[in-house]
Amino acid sequence: MEEPTKILSSKELSSNGGKKRAANLTPQRRSEIARIAGSHKGKRDLPKSTHDGCITIGEKKIDCWVVKDKNGNNIRVISSASIRNALGLSNPDADSRKKAREEEIPTFLASNALKPYLGSLFEERGVLLHFVNKSNNKTEGIDALLLPKVCDAYLKARRDNALAPNQLKTAVEAEIIQSALAQIGITALIDEATGFQEERARDELQELLKKFISEDLLKWTQKFPHSFFKNIYRLQGWKYSEGQCRHPSYVGQIINKFVYERLPHGVLEELKIRNPFDENKGRRNHHHHCLLTEDIGQPTLERHLIKVIGLMEASVNKEEFEILFTRVFK
Repeated sequence: MEEPTKILSSKELSSNGGKKRAANLTPQRRSEIARIAGSHKGKRDLPKSTHDGCITIGEKKIDCWVVKDKNGNNIRVISSASIRNALGLSNPDADSRKKAREEEIPTFLASNALKPYLGSLFEERGVLLHFVNKSNNKTEGIDALLLPKVCDAYLKARRDNALAPNQLKTAVEAEIIQSALAQIGITALIDEATGFQEERARDELQELLKKFISEDLLKWTQKFPHSFFKNIYRLQGWKYSEGQCRHPSYVGQIINKFVYERLPHGVLEELKIRNPFDENKGRRNHHHHCLLTEDIGQPTLERHLIKVIGLMEASVNKEEFEILFTRVFK
């Protein structure tokens, strides 16, 4: 009696099909598939680059990225392979690659001659960086701020005659790179090459505004002393009544020009947005200084006012005041 044919589930069919396909693959193809699968798995927890580009230092081309780490910090990273090429080094041998993997350093530093000159180089800024670039490829690099120290290690080793003859050429290339770096800012160079500078400017402005401008409206206090207004009236040739609180609208223009415009760039613009002019009232709802933070914004304003009042008192007329002001706050 024939046994009934077993009906396989879709999962079992898929599994059997996969086994059959695997059995038909060559060992090389199975190894390649396993390597690709492992590569994708290894990418999951790696930080990702947000911007990429290529910088020129002297005549050297070096790939670079801006990578956001797990703490949300933006790290400027330069390619290990690009640095190796810029230093005129050939592809590393098996021993150098093994040594670099064990010590978690780039292959261009896997040299016993360099070890005494590296010190705490990678302890200061972190070990070799692995991340995923915008093309979704796993990439290796180092913090860009380490590049001058890498060059310095080669130059110090050369000074002490510690390099092997075949490393002397590398020291020459390191000296060329170091000389070029002395004339440029590596961070600014990478930000320009990757296009990160525009985003950085926006982020930095927002951080600055947070320091200067309070989210909560502070209770109004007399931040501009009467002597400030008294001197404005004197320099303009106007009559001033002691204790006067209401002033011509032109006084507001004077305050903006000589006070608020001298705060960090962007602060006055943000104050105008948060404290708009009310057409019905013919004025703003609050004094600008009420929006400044107590710890940074208001103390900065007060220190500036002391200087401005001093210049006013030293001036005979508004023309002389503007000359002194320009000379002091150029």
